Amino acid sequence: MGLMATVGIPDDASEWEVRNAISRAYYAVFHMCHAWFSASACGQASEHLTCTGRSMWSSVRFWQRLAHFHSLRKDADYNPRMVEAKEYQGSLDTFRIRANASSAR
Repeated sequence: MGLMATVGIPDDASEWEVRNAISRAYYAVFHMCHAWFSASACGQASEHLTCTGRSMWSSVRFWQRLAHFHSLRKDADYNPRMVEAKEYQGSLDTFRIRANASSAR
């Protein structure tokens, strides 16, 4: 179950609320990973996606999912035309649905 699956994005959420939820969820995961690396023998992860670890942290699937989440967060924070992208076809409803689906992975 993904972190945001415990919260969900309401059907009536505005574009800003969806973007904000994506960004906040990403940073919650980032800070959790940072704390784990800091407390472990793996060293400190002070940069996004640059530190490697052991067990689940070093699995390809974990890093692919984190890289996807990071890309989604960057778009949510910096791409004013995100909803207009081919993936969402300019539909706020499609954006909400895909954001919920991505966060629940």
